[in-house]
Amino acid sequence: MLLPLGKRVLVKAHKETSKKSVLLLNDPEPWKYQVVEVGDEVKKLSIDDFVVIGSYGSMPIDYQGEKYLIVEEAHVLAKVV
Repeated sequence: MLLPLGKRVLVKAHKETSKKSVLLLNDPEPWKYQVVEVGDEVKKLSIDDFVVIGSYGSMPIDYQGEKYLIVEEAHVLAKVV
């Protein structure tokens, strides 16, 4: 697994699905991401949190067939509660 360092967060796009129906949108920019791992200096986020990140300052990573982003904690705009 990838473990971000410092104040970085590893996230992956969260795809909304419903048991009643599935709506597939061809949206290249998802707005909601799930936190997969957090760096040792991250204070306000935990694994499995859902967040909104800015469209800047992220590093795309393709690891073992999955697509992730490494983001500075400061570039996380909101936590979805």
